Amino acid sequence: MYHLDHNHNHINHRHSHGEYDHDHKDEYGDAFRQTVMFNCGLSGLQLFIGAVFGSLALMSDAIHNIGDVMGLVLGWGAEVLSTYEASKRFSYGFYRSTHLASLINGILIFTGAAVIVFEAISRLGEPVELMSIPVACASALGMVVNLLSVRMFGDSHKHDLNRRAAVIHLLGDAAVSMVVLLSTLIVLLTGWEWIDPIAAILVGTFVGWSGWKVLTEAIFSMFDAVPSHINIDHIESLLLSVTGIESIHELRIWDLGNSKIALTAHLVRDLNLAKNQFIDDSFLIAYTQELLNREGISHVTLQLEFDPCYLVYTAETK
Repeated sequence: MYHLDHNHNHINHRHSHGEYDHDHKDEYGDAFRQTVMFNCGLSGLQLFIGAVFGSLALMSDAIHNIGDVMGLVLGWGAEVLSTYEASKRFSYGFYRSTHLASLINGILIFTGAAVIVFEAISRLGEPVELMSIPVACASALGMVVNLLSVRMFGDSHKHDLNRRAAVIHLLGDAAVSMVVLLSTLIVLLTGWEWIDPIAAILVGTFVGWSGWKVLTEAIFSMFDAVPSHINIDHIESLLLSVTGIESIHELRIWDLGNSKIALTAHLVRDLNLAKNQFIDDSFLIAYTQELLNREGISHVTLQLEFDPCYLVYTAETK
């Protein structure tokens, strides 16, 4: 249990933006900006080499990469838009733009993976196009560029749906390039031409499943569901462990967008403890906000109450 022993002026309502709510406008676009630049250059190079050496597979891969670049641009634009200040009309700001971009990118990823699987099934039993050395090098370069692009996002994609969609785009492209290279090598060494479409089906299935997860999580976020990485039972236990809090209700946790998690709750004061110990209201709420900030919840609104009966009755009679 967390214990408090400080005195401050009384207050029963407080709102906090937490330590994570700073101006990162320059930082937000770096990974997207560099990734878009690298992949545009890669697509142009693949188109050129594919045209020179007559590789339809490489040219198709380049066109596919251009489609992915458009998805990255969409995610980048949404992330930039999410940093705009709130206005009188849009009082919540534009954080939800990243959810919308994630929804669209989830659809694109899932659809692209489905196309890969269906094309691979149709190619079962057909001869595999063997790549020349320049074409193989271009495909290998594509894999390296996509993996480096993933690295640029660091760990930021773990709790950011928009960035996770971008990373899945890039990992999917890297996996496809790797499969093309390995399947060509295996066909050259063994003559097993069925390896190429089977590997493509496996990769397409994995990428499709990842895209489906992004799509469903984006839909859940639109309905203000508790983020998947937040355990609401743990948060409730954390709040109840603070000395001076007897119970809680109206606990709400949702994803604002752009890696910002919001929480609102009504905290009921322990009246018996309040009579025996001098625990100031303002310090109680400030301390509770600090605990929530450590859990990655940056936007916190808490209301302190001494008698929950009225609010509970109101909620039950709706």
